[in-house]
Amino acid sequence: MDVLASVDGVEEHTRVTSSSQTTISSSASSRQSTASASSTGITLSNHRRSTVNNTWTAVANAVNAEMLSQGDKFSCGPYNCRLFVTSNWLIQTALYSTNIVHKSDIHLVLAAKHELEFTTESRFTEEYVTIEVHSINRHVNPFNIRLRSQEYHELRERLSAPVVNARNIVLSQSINERFVTAFRSCVAENDKFISISSSGRQCETPVDQCIGCNVSLADVKLVKGCETRECGNCFCRPMWCVVCLSKWFAARQNQNTPQVWLEGSAPCPTCRAKFCISDVCFIDDPVTADTSS
Repeated sequence: MDVLASVDGVEEHTRVTSSSQTTISSSASSRQSTASASSTGITLSNHRRSTVNNTWTAVANAVNAEMLSQGDKFSCGPYNCRLFVTSNWLIQTALYSTNIVHKSDIHLVLAAKHELEFTTESRFTEEYVTIEVHSINRHVNPFNIRLRSQEYHELRERLSAPVVNARNIVLSQSINERFVTAFRSCVAENDKFISISSSGRQCETPVDQCIGCNVSLADVKLVKGCETRECGNCFCRPMWCVVCLSKWFAARQNQNTPQVWLEGSAPCPTCRAKFCISDVCFIDDPVTADTSS
């Protein structure tokens, strides 16, 4: 009886032990599966985070490389809201935010304009424009940039995308554009330059393309026509068109007093002889050098 009881106890103990081992094995397998799943989840999460970080790092490195290496990048705006344009990026920095968008992704819309009678940057009336910047990249939120009209004209030259003016906003000419018109009118009142041959007869003046824009013909020449001693004699052959020469002239004036630019003087771009607007003459009969030869 004792033997039978012992055998029954052993069998029961065996069944209990086997059941316990099965339960423990199942629990261990469950924990292992959970740990494996958790480990896999962590790995995927880290992979996604790593991908985002790598993408952002690549953009930051590309922007830094162009900002540091390109000396001719466009920049404007006050210190607390600056706009930068490099070869591939448009960047706007503010006190608490930064907007970065690739130039090939942007869509620009001229939104508004307004005039300020007095600003911290100038004592004269300034016209400001607001441009909406949209991106085809859905992860980039739209933002606005605000700049002066004369900076707007320069910005358009740095961008490949057109600025849509759906509201037909009319912008006034910049100071430099108005000065070019006034400069041309004053030069037209001066005597024209006439070439004289060795025989004493009037002849054509051979000219080349303007070395400033390489688009128009060189149509002006510097000939001393004023009575001031400050201006000198220029013996350079015609190399500039009236538009490029007027821009050169304006760039050498005091930018804070544009109302007296026409009364100023500037050095010849080639020989550095000083001249004033009375010394600039249109060429009477210019022809291209290839045609004259």
